[in-house]
Amino acid sequence: MKITLLGTGTPMPDLHKFGTSTLIEAGGLRVLLDCGRGAVVRLAQIGVPAGSIDAVLISHFHSDHYAALPDLVMTGAIPAPWGARRRRLRVVGPEGVREVVDGLWAFMSGDRTIRVADRRSTPTCSASMSASFPKASSSTRTGCASSPSRSITGIS
Repeated sequence: MKITLLGTGTPMPDLHKFGTSTLIEAGGLRVLLDCGRGAVVRLAQIGVPAGSIDAVLISHFHSDHYAALPDLVMTGAIPAPWGARRRRLRVVGPEGVREVVDGLWAFMSGDRTIRVADRRSTPTCSASMSASFPKASSSTRTGCASSPSRSITGIS
């Protein structure tokens, strides 16, 4: 197991401290605990492609703990060595994470549309997300969908 502190800052903008984010690498998986401001920049600095992150665990809904989630999703969708997401990004958090993911997905619709039109990306898989929280239903959808989608998976 390898743990890398990507940022330990506070909500206050600071040129010397990035937002709260920790990279956990274990068992062939890469997981971010929180995704604060600058997380994608810090990943690039250590040579970890944004598209290689398997999951993001959001500890709570202060914006400084998930402000970089749009950047992680769409940078990971770019078909370049530092992006190239090939599977769904799982987002896990407290109850309400589904609303966050749904809102984020709607917010990024213009970006996805342009990328498909430019044929630079196929966000059907590369920019898709799933959300999980403890009291979710047990229905699940795995793998890449044939169209952009979000899914909710229960945690047992």
